[in-house]
This record gives sequence, structure tokens and C-alpha cells, in this order.
Amino acid sequence: MLWLGATVVWNPKDSSITAKKADTTIQLKLGSVRAKKNNQEITLGAAAQLVNTHTMVPLRFISESLGADVKCDPTTKTITITTQG
Repeated sequence: MLWLGATVVWNPKDSSITAKKADTTIQLKLGSVRAKKNNQEITLGAAAQLVNTHTMVPLRFISESLGADVKCDPTTKTITITTQG
């Protein structure tokens, strides 16, 4: 699967997600507020979680880690993700 130009892999054995794009690797585990970007641990505001059959991830962390710009408009409750190229 590709997302924001990254290859995304789901590991069901440990409920983890790994995304790779160029020289960036990010790793998350369901239920954990700790993630890694290029092996540097980062504390997230919210954990990745499974909702029904969908995996929900911290949008800003994933997007910005993969080089995207994230803007939030609280008035319209709209999030805009912009990528280069």
C-alpha cells in the first residue's frame, strides 16, 4: 500500500505499522503513544488504534514525518494536507 508516497506495511503479529519513504522510516504500534521516526522515539498526542476494521493513525505525525504540510481550520473543521510535487 502507498500513502503520501510511502510504502506502508502492516504487521499483524505485533500490531505495528511501518511506513518508508526515501530516507524516512516511521513506526507505530496500535495502542501506544510512542512512535519512531528514523529510530528516534517520539511521544504522540494520541495512539494509533483499530476502529471496527480500520486503523486510525495520528494524522499530523504521519503526514509531517513524510514531508507533507498539515493545516487545520477549526471554524470549518477542515484539514488540508499538501505534498510537494
